[in-house]
Amino acid sequence: MDARKDPESARGRSSGSLTSLGSTQVSPILLAVSDNGADDRGGHPGFMAMVAIAQHLGRPATPTDQAWIESLNGTIKYEGPHLTAITDPAVLPAEFDVVRAEYNAQRLHSGIGYVTPEDEHTGNGPAIRQA
Repeated sequence: MDARKDPESARGRSSGSLTSLGSTQVSPILLAVSDNGADDRGGHPGFMAMVAIAQHLGRPATPTDQAWIESLNGTIKYEGPHLTAITDPAVLPAEFDVVRAEYNAQRLHSGIGYVTPEDEHTGNGPAIRQA
């Protein structure tokens, strides 16, 4: 049997361990983080293992396990709903540049005292928070 289509071989790669594919060693090079919802219990975990993407599945109904990704998803959902409507991958780099500039230079972040990341990184954050 072709090792790339062997489910046991795929499971080994998805767990993060080294797995032999013939004469080569393969380990996951990307990590997909998921909440273990209905979409992640389907047939794609085997595919993701075959293309060397490891999965980390959080506990269902516990958004605090992955608060950082829940926060990012909320930000995208409410502050950038147009991003989910983009179907042409060639448009994404330019759109991400616009979003990144706004997110880092204009949007106030509660986690750093309601200043922008740019203000914090340039050392202006403490003075702005004192004002």
